[in-house]
Amino acid sequence: MLTTSFITTRLSEVAVERGITIRHANESGSRAWGLESTDSDYDVRFIYQHPKEWYLRLDRPKDMIGPIMELDGELDLAGWDLRKVLSHIAGSNAGVIEWLYSPVVYHLEEGFLVQLRALSANYFQPAKVAAHYLGIARSAKLAGYDEASDNWNLKKYFYFLRPILAADYVLREGHNPPVTFAELLARIKSTEIRNVLDELIAHKVTVGESHRIVVPQLLTDYFDTFRETTSTLLDETPRRTTERTEADALFRDLIGY
Repeated sequence: MLTTSFITTRLSEVAVERGITIRHANESGSRAWGLESTDSDYDVRFIYQHPKEWYLRLDRPKDMIGPIMELDGELDLAGWDLRKVLSHIAGSNAGVIEWLYSPVVYHLEEGFLVQLRALSANYFQPAKVAAHYLGIARSAKLAGYDEASDNWNLKKYFYFLRPILAADYVLREGHNPPVTFAELLARIKSTEIRNVLDELIAHKVTVGESHRIVVPQLLTDYFDTFRETTSTLLDETPRRTTERTEADALFRDLIGY
């Protein structure tokens, strides 16, 4: 198991090697969601910034770093440049928004994070974000469910459930969903469903990422209906477009232009 100290030290080394300033760094994926397995890797994502002059040039250099895979894949480091991050926030990118609310943080600048969270709230598009989450659920089912044997890869099953619950949250509440699975699970009214899922979560932390299970029919029926209801709700939610004036202004302010 990697320590926070090791990860923060490696981030500092990357910053020096690349001549950048790291503004925020967090865990993403299963460890941020509270759904890690015994052999889950560390998916560290960071937002970085160049000196002002780097942005005032005709060419557009590479705006991301990594993935940098280390320790036989146990550590996965990847970073996005500030301009790229702000552009995706203005486009209501669900993945980037999750970075801003990850409960596992390796580098924090409080004021910077407050600014990005406020920007993400102003640009949040429920229909777009919910559609993204439902797309992830479809992909997870294709990757994790074996129809012939009627069983699931346990990791992929939770990668199927979480975005369905997140999409429902977004459409009903109108803002970004909780990052942790436990908070999403708490919204399920059925005690029986929650208890069965709690048992699966307890089992998941004791097995590897390739472990497969037969999902109880109770859960299959419940989430088939849940997904259909959420899809219908998405169809009824209006789409909207936004202009980027606010994001542009924040970008200029942050680089000191």
